[in-house]
Amino acid sequence: MPRINRFDYIADDVFAHVRIQINNGEFLFRERKHFLLFHNTAKRYLKKYLSIKICDFLWMSNHAHFILYVGKALELP
Repeated sequence: MPRINRFDYIADDVFAHVRIQINNGEFLFRERKHFLLFHNTAKRYLKKYLSIKICDFLWMSNHAHFILYVGKALELP
């Protein structure tokens, strides 16, 4: 069954749970440099999309969970 288009249920001024997963277990967050790389990438995109804020996050070895505040739904890539 295909995924529902996120714009069918995301609106302005909402909180969203976002989960990212590494494809086929090809890469794992094992070392500090792996977390820093992803952290720096996230910071760069948060500067680009100013209405999106990270409220909470949880890092696992092969995936991460984020609770985001989405001010403008159109800024959610």
